[in-house]
Amino acid sequence: MSRHAPRTFRLALYGRSGSGKTCILAALAMPLPPHPFGATCTRIYPDPTSGKARHAAQAAGHEWLEASIGQLAKGEMPEPNPYEKPMGRVLRYGFTAEEIPEFRVELFDYTGELVNPLKHKDPKELASALLKHLWTIDGLLVLVEAPRGEGGDANQTLDIRLLAEAFAELKTDREVPIALLVTKWDRRSRLENAALEAEDDRLAALLDSGAVPELTKLRDAIRNTVGLANTLVFPVSAFGGHVQRDGHDYPRAGALRAFGLESPFIWAAARRNAIDLDDLRREVEAMRGFWGWLNPRSWFWAFWNRHAHLPSRFRPESPEHAAVEKLFRRRRVPVLARQVAGALFVISLVLGIENRFDHKSYGTVRLAELPGASVPATDAAIVWLERYSTSHPLRHTFFNGYALTRADARAKIREFQKRIERQMWEPVERMKPDVLKEAKLVGDYLGKYPRGPHAAEARTIQDEAKALLARRENDDALDQVEHAVKALPPGAGIEMLNQVLTVAGAPPPHPQMETEDQRRRRREAVEKMRNDLVEMEMKLNWQQFLKIYEEHLAKHRLLEAARLLAARQPADDKLRILRTRFQADAPREVDPIV
Repeated sequence: MSRHAPRTFRLALYGRSGSGKTCILAALAMPLPPHPFGATCTRIYPDPTSGKARHAAQAAGHEWLEASIGQLAKGEMPEPNPYEKPMGRVLRYGFTAEEIPEFRVELFDYTGELVNPLKHKDPKELASALLKHLWTIDGLLVLVEAPRGEGGDANQTLDIRLLAEAFAELKTDREVPIALLVTKWDRRSRLENAALEAEDDRLAALLDSGAVPELTKLRDAIRNTVGLANTLVFPVSAFGGHVQRDGHDYPRAGALRAFGLESPFIWAAARRNAIDLDDLRREVEAMRGFWGWLNPRSWFWAFWNRHAHLPSRFRPESPEHAAVEKLFRRRRVPVLARQVAGALFVISLVLGIENRFDHKSYGTVRLAELPGASVPATDAAIVWLERYSTSHPLRHTFFNGYALTRADARAKIREFQKRIERQMWEPVERMKPDVLKEAKLVGDYLGKYPRGPHAAEARTIQDEAKALLARRENDDALDQVEHAVKALPPGAGIEMLNQVLTVAGAPPPHPQMETEDQRRRRREAVEKMRNDLVEMEMKLNWQQFLKIYEEHLAKHRLLEAARLLAARQPADDKLRILRTRFQADAPREVDPIV
């Protein structure tokens, strides 16, 4: 809400059915006679920008009010306010008066009455319901009918007694202005030319006389609950004059001459302003002293949000307005100063706690500085130093100021990293010239220092180790081939020879790492297997040849045997011996063929 927008007060009506609530609300929305002190009341129409639910409630209140106004204008009584769903209607009015600036009133219709008296028969139960509403409203208007004669009206005596007992049970620390509206005051007095002060005096005298004891008890119970300053009794009339028909009051013909309707609302708003001003005074006084700023209510924005609108609720020339501004000046600078002091205290507390943790964490650095510190211990120190040196400039303020600057932390990181690098390379040097053992160590070195001073040498060691392992695998493969060749039985067949030849002719596991000696060994194995295979094939071919030759001889097919000998190539020693024997044994006519 803007600081200069009209203040909206939430006021509630309480009254039994028939106490005049509907007539008063409708009369407030109709043209009223001039108020003797210049007060005015205007009806505020529904606001489409107020939200869907609130606008619907305002529209419902507008529709109900229009119907009630129409009936009053005809001289008829409006329908009683029915008990419907809570918050079903919202009624809004604007008021002006000499003593306070323009303000607005918002009335909520809870089931036809703000507090439904038909639902509460026990004083404690009614007191509980009232207490709940007193914490959410700015003021309460209690409506009771003016009695027609001395002794009160028997129809409302029980309800008034119940309400008085409820106020006697009610206990609250919150100040709430409660106006007791004695409605239908035209029953007790002719109001055509009556003065407000005179009628107020008449009502006070009536209550003080004890002529209507239940009404007097209700006034006293309200005073005892919220205090004398927060209680005031008002004689009001929606009609200003009435006629009786069938035992009921009806408005007189012509325009309504409502009496005193604006006064209770203006008093409730003015009293609410005074209460809030007193609250501000007490709050400002409570904030004095060193520990006052610890109260969350004294924090600047909370304080400002509660009281920023208060100056606009008083006339600029009024002493109340001057008092509010003075109180604001008293609190504005101290509140800001204490908030700054509080913020500095919190920051100092946080930094102090952080400084304590820094001292504890710095112990890892001290351990790493010891001679012979292990690599894991030095690593732990480097991790903390890196977090420390790269933290926000506002972090570690105390420790950075007197123990360890961020520049020193970065220098220690470089020192520790160099030491770890040396510690990780020294075992590599001790393993020389065993390349494989060196390779096991340089992996950890390169993982931690991929760009370290020995990184190139470490990668060379890894390459040499890979080459050595590759050559060893090649040797193992050749050993297996040579073993397979040696393991061949003397009478190995062609299939077995081909299998061994395939294995021997396959490329080594690492061709790019094959040495000249390994290539020579592989070629020799392949050549031997090929020679053995050729020899075996020749042997098998000779055996097959002899088999066919001997079959020809056995069947005396000498001509076919002679032709077989003649076609056989090459002519080696075995073939020449066989031919010589055939010529010696064969007839003359076959010999020329051989």
